[in-house]
Amino acid sequence: MHSSPISRTALLAAVLLACSFDATGLGDEVGGTPAPGVTSVTSVATDTGDTGDTGDTGVTGDTGVADLTGPVDDTGGSGEASGMSDPSDPTMDPPASCGDGVLNPGEACDGGPNNPGGLACTPECTTNVCGDSYIGAGEACDPGPDPQNGLACTPGCTVNICGDGYLGVGELCDDGPNNGAGQPCTAACTVAKCGDGMPGAGEDCDDANNNNNDACLNSCKLATCGDDFLFEGTENCDEGVNNGMYGSPCNVACNGPGPYCGDGVWEKTKEQCDGNAKPDGVNCDGMCKATCQVNHADCNNNIADGCENLKTDEDYCGMCNKKCVGPLNFCFNGNCSY
Repeated sequence: MHSSPISRTALLAAVLLACSFDATGLGDEVGGTPAPGVTSVTSVATDTGDTGDTGDTGVTGDTGVADLTGPVDDTGGSGEASGMSDPSDPTMDPPASCGDGVLNPGEACDGGPNNPGGLACTPECTTNVCGDSYIGAGEACDPGPDPQNGLACTPGCTVNICGDGYLGVGELCDDGPNNGAGQPCTAACTVAKCGDGMPGAGEDCDDANNNNNDACLNSCKLATCGDDFLFEGTENCDEGVNNGMYGSPCNVACNGPGPYCGDGVWEKTKEQCDGNAKPDGVNCDGMCKATCQVNHADCNNNIADGCENLKTDEDYCGMCNKKCVGPLNFCFNGNCSY
């Protein structure tokens, strides 16, 4: 027996009414809470009132119909009432960027907007260290990971100055605490050289002038007697290697003339005598020449050893080569006595 048109109409009206309730959030409740979106339908509507219609077994597989007993389907679909993503799901929100002040995965630190210079955190959200090219806390500058000579910033992230041991701008050398007098590098970080006014290695002095008559020669050696330069105010003369030579105007002390005839010093290699400095039995003339005194003779032709006394000398008694012999023989007044 087929169902009547009235029965079909009543069934269709019931289905539409159920859908209407679900669309407004009234058809599905869990624990008394309205469902935020459309729920799936698992129940099947069956027409059992019309047994005469064998071709009509009811509506099956209709998931658009509200299921008043089924669980709420809230997966964030487009049908949810809120329409918002799940904040606990990182795939739903854009990752936070470096500089937002929030420490995110992959960041060692984050100091806030742009991580400005002078902080412990770099603009790349890495811990600020000397050599990372960012000026961090306590750094005056930062030369980067591979600092070169001649930079204004040292590898220690300090401003380069002469004497810090780093070769800076305008410096020809820098040996740190070893800079200074007597060293290869001067206190001004220039390579020491004679005439720069700063004594360097191998220099006794450096007065940076062209005067060889002061305490420091142009060769950067200290003035000394015998250097052939007159140290004004200290030396009276200086003839270099000729100092002290016989007849030189300068002696070895650079305070007067060298040995000369008439100075009273007998220069035996140059003079036969000099004043009262003379051999025995001679007279000394003004030319430092020796002559035998009266009753004296130069019997061996070597006046440097003096003249023999002919009045008393047993070997030269009265004349050269007259010798008094015998144990009791002696020369007296130029005669041999027995």
